[in-house]
Amino acid sequence: KAIEELEKNLQNKANFFIIGKDVDKQYYDYIYNLAENFRNISVIGELSREDMKEFAKKIDVFVVTSKEETMSLVATEAMMQGKVCIVCKNAGIAFYIKDYINGLIYDTNNAKSLSQKLRYCILNSKTLLDMGECARKTYVQEFSLVKFQERIEKIFK
Repeated sequence: KAIEELEKNLQNKANFFIIGKDVDKQYYDYIYNLAENFRNISVIGELSREDMKEFAKKIDVFVVTSKEETMSLVATEAMMQGKVCIVCKNAGIAFYIKDYINGLIYDTNNAKSLSQKLRYCILNSKTLLDMGECARKTYVQEFSLVKFQERIEKIFK
């Protein structure tokens, strides 16, 4: 729906990959049918961790549409790789994202809001590298094994 909201000329300036497990058959079929209307949307389905790691090299921006996830592993790993993430306000990872600095945040359940963030990425592709670098720094400061260890030690002290 967010891609439909984009102007036609912008829709064709990007490739979109829908990646994830088919948890709800009815919803998956709905998404698949919507995607069929676009030549640049590919429904990939679930990938193994290794395949996802390799596939991620082709991706500039990760859109994590989970609305109830406490802490998105996909977003965290994307940030580790210096990739820009677009997440909804409800996602736990949104706490660590500063809009237009180290990622983008859209209004939950709002295709127009997500579309505006996609539009920004398409029109400002040069800024994505800087934003991705900031995302990587956020990962190191907040999610690296060193930080995890420091938090565990603090808890036990």
